[in-house]
Amino acid sequence: MADVINMIHARLTDKPIKLRYSIDTPVPSILYGDALRIKQILTNILGNAVKYTQEGFIDISVSSQKLENQKIKLLFTVKDTGIGIKEEDLDNIFGAFNQVDTKQNHSIQGTGLGLAIAKYLSELMEGNITVNSKYGEGTCFTIAISQTVIDDTPLDIEATINNESQYLKSLMKPSNLSIKQKNEVLVVDDNKMNLIIAKKLLESYQITVDTALSGKEALDKVAQKEYAIVFMDYMMPEMDGLETTQTLRNLDIPYCKTVPVVALTANAINGVKEELITAGFDDYLTKPIVTHQLENIIQRFLT
Repeated sequence: MADVINMIHARLTDKPIKLRYSIDTPVPSILYGDALRIKQILTNILGNAVKYTQEGFIDISVSSQKLENQKIKLLFTVKDTGIGIKEEDLDNIFGAFNQVDTKQNHSIQGTGLGLAIAKYLSELMEGNITVNSKYGEGTCFTIAISQTVIDDTPLDIEATINNESQYLKSLMKPSNLSIKQKNEVLVVDDNKMNLIIAKKLLESYQITVDTALSGKEALDKVAQKEYAIVFMDYMMPEMDGLETTQTLRNLDIPYCKTVPVVALTANAINGVKEELITAGFDDYLTKPIVTHQLENIIQRFLT
C-alpha cells in the first residue's frame, strides 16, 4: 500500500487532486499471497484513476470479509471524481486494448491493457473486479481477492509505521568506511520514500546523490552528468529497470558503456544475482537496503 500510494502521489504533483486512503482495522496483519501482483493490480487501477481525473479526489480503502478454512476476501475500493464511464461502455472496459470514449479522451495515451491485466490477475487469485460509474461524476472499482490468513491479529497501522521507522533508523548508522574522492551517484526508483532512504544512506558516506523517479528521467540525467554508479530499481511502471539499463548502454555517450549499474530489487531468492548480471547489471542490492550490502557495493566500485 505504501509503495502504491507513494507512486501515485508522485503522479499527482501537477493536478489539484487529493489522494485519500484508509485501512479497516479488522484486516488481518499477515496474509499468504502474491504482494507483487496485488501491487500491480492496484497500480493499474489507480493509474487509470489518475489519467481520467482532473480535479477532486481519489480514494483507496481496504477491508476484509471472513471466509471458510482460514481464508478471507481482501477488498480494495478505488473511487475517483473523474470523467466516469458511459453505461453502454461498462461491459467493454476490461477487454484487451479497449479504450472507451476515445473521442472525449483523445489526449490520453495508452494501450488500454491495464484494466484487462488487472482483471486477469485478480481472477488468477480467485477474485474479480467490479465497476460502478456515473458518466461525468466518477468511477468506483472494487477488487476482491481470496487470501489465506497466516496471522489474524488485526493490522495495527501505527505500530507498523513505528516499527518501520525504528528499522530505518537502524539502517542509517554509518560505519567507519570513508570515501576520499568526490563521487556522484544516481538512484532511480518510482517510490519517493525509497529515494529518500537511499539518498540519506549514501550521503552518510560523503557521496553526492541525484535521484530520478522513472527510467525516462534517469536517461535524461545520465546524458547531462557523469555518475560513478547508477542504482536502478528493477520493477518500475512504463520503462522498467532492465529496459532503462539496456537503453542507457546504447546511448552514444562513452561512459554509459561502462558505468556500474546496480539493480535494486525486492527479489532476494537464490540465483537472482546471476540472472540480473546476465541481463546486463553489474551487481544488485535487495530492498530495503541493508548497510553492509551497500558498503560492499561502495567498496567494489568507489574505493
